[in-house]
Amino acid sequence: MGLVLGIDTSCYTTSLALLDTNLNFINSVQLPLEVSSNKGGLRQSEGVFQHTKNLPKALEKLTDTMKLDLKYNITAISVSSKPRPQKESYMPVFLVGDSYASFLRTAFEVPIYRVSHQEGHIAACLYDNLQKIDLNVLEEFYVFHVSGGTTELLECVPSQNYSSFDIKIIGGTRDLAAGQLIDRTANKLGLPFPGGPQLESLSKFVDAKQDVSVPISISDTWVNFSGPETHIKKIINEGNYKREIIARKVEKCVAESLVSILKNASKHKRKKKILFVGGVMSNNYIKKYISRCFRESEISFLFTTPNLSKDNAIGVSLLGHNHLKTQMA
Repeated sequence: MGLVLGIDTSCYTTSLALLDTNLNFINSVQLPLEVSSNKGGLRQSEGVFQHTKNLPKALEKLTDTMKLDLKYNITAISVSSKPRPQKESYMPVFLVGDSYASFLRTAFEVPIYRVSHQEGHIAACLYDNLQKIDLNVLEEFYVFHVSGGTTELLECVPSQNYSSFDIKIIGGTRDLAAGQLIDRTANKLGLPFPGGPQLESLSKFVDAKQDVSVPISISDTWVNFSGPETHIKKIINEGNYKREIIARKVEKCVAESLVSILKNASKHKRKKKILFVGGVMSNNYIKKYISRCFRESEISFLFTTPNLSKDNAIGVSLLGHNHLKTQMA
């Protein structure tokens, strides 16, 4: 059985995945990096240290339950070596995965394929929606990448074999990422990091009769979240609203901002399909809000299941599989 090993070492998760040559997922592992509850994130140096410790554990966990001997089963290794598919794109945490992949490549004597973290997210979303799309006619589409470190609206053209994507940033944030706004608000409300799941759980208890306005700041296809952050801090400090109301309003602020950007982008160039990727897009309220706003639209929205929205190596292994398939053709 030939397997492709995917490796992703992002800012907050060590991820491995195994995919066979028939596009069946064999196993995947995600080990979250440890972040102190009183901190709003991790330094890159701390991320590098934790990935270095996590990768051997993750590989052992990946193979133990399967009783696999990787040396005789791995046919290729795919690794996210940088955040985005641009030449200048760089983050130290991705060098850990790249170095580990290079070591395994030498040990297993198999090809290695370097991709980007962002392309891995896109590939995972496409795989998750294969029953809804025909890859043979999908020529160009939008991707909204919304996570703790990224809020970007992308215009994407896939390569013929879907092993890479030509990506152009056409919108997004000019300051804070949507996930940063969520995490910082959660921290201010006394919730542990990462704040997204905690904030979503809290907002479920909201009383719809109580309301608080959080302004959004949109210019064409660009958003500024620093203004809403300042407003939210002021509301929290005043202490006049319950935590669940504030949590819901932050979600709505993000959702309204994404909707406004998409509506403005559609005025310039209409795409029939829009993919949503990144950890923030695992939030059910935000997904439902966007879907409701475009209920009468001809645009098809492709969301990713929560497990594939957050950082993982599944999309990375898919890209490696497609590279290998092309090379063997």
